Formats: sequence, C-alpha cells, structure tokens
Amino acid sequence: MSVAVITGSAGLIGAEAARQFAGKGLAVVGIDNDMRRRFFGDDESTLWARGHLKKTLRGYRHVDADIRDALKSTTSAGGVTPTVPCSKPSRCARI
Repeated sequence: MSVAVITGSAGLIGAEAARQFAGKGLAVVGIDNDMRRRFFGDDESTLWARGHLKKTLRGYRHVDADIRDALKSTTSAGGVTPTVPCSKPSRCARI
C-alpha cells in the first residue's frame, strides 16, 4: 500500500492534504507537534483536528514529533525513516 507522509497534518493545509490522500486510498502518516498551541496558546491548539483525523480517516497514523528532529536522527519520527526519492536508488540521500 502507498503511504503519504504529511508534516503539519493537524493544521489547515495538512489536514486537508491528509483527507485528500486518504480519499485516494493511501495510508496516511501525519506528523504534527501542535506548535500552534505553543505560539498562540491553548485556545488555538490543533489537538481537535488531530483527533478528528484519527476518528475519520481509515489507515491514519499520527506521530507527535517535530520534523526538524528527523534531521538529527532518521528514526526519531516514531519508526518512520524519511528518505528523499531519486531516479538512481544507489545515490538516494537519506535525511
């Protein structure tokens, strides 16, 4: 099965992207750490959107992580190993 990995998945654009990819039959891994709450306070948290995605999207998996940490360790995102696709697999760079 194909997988879409979406950063900022509980935000406005990320949540819509998650719904679109799930609607096309892809499993969705959403990465979001609710940074909005830290910037703007508890009333602006995106936890409600995360919960909605978990309830309504079949095959949705959420990873509570900061994507910037994945640059430090390729296994920091809950077992998901990010890679950069390329045309020559022997030259593919790992993030």
